[in-house]
Amino acid sequence: MKQKNFELANFQRMDSKFLHKISDIENVELIKSSLKKGKGILFVSAHAGNCEMVTATVAGLDVPVNVVAKRYIIDELNDMLVGYRASKKVNIIFKDTPGTGIKQ
Repeated sequence: MKQKNFELANFQRMDSKFLHKISDIENVELIKSSLKKGKGILFVSAHAGNCEMVTATVAGLDVPVNVVAKRYIIDELNDMLVGYRASKKVNIIFKDTPGTGIKQ
């Protein structure tokens, strides 16, 4: 938990170059070629590890990233996290947003 808190506190300072230095994404060419063909890609992940850094790293490849998320009860915390994600080009789709087709 301490590691995640440190990473979250420094998240906005982590640029794409830094994120790629500390992470390893396999099959980047497969991702890019699928997108070039107009095909979408669906990544499914458990909420394990630091998913904020994973999504930011993928978005740093100029890959559009949308994350389905549950809205936090505390509005200020929710706004802060959405801002962090948006700063890394990660779009949030909230489960409770009308018209998303997401059933709760």
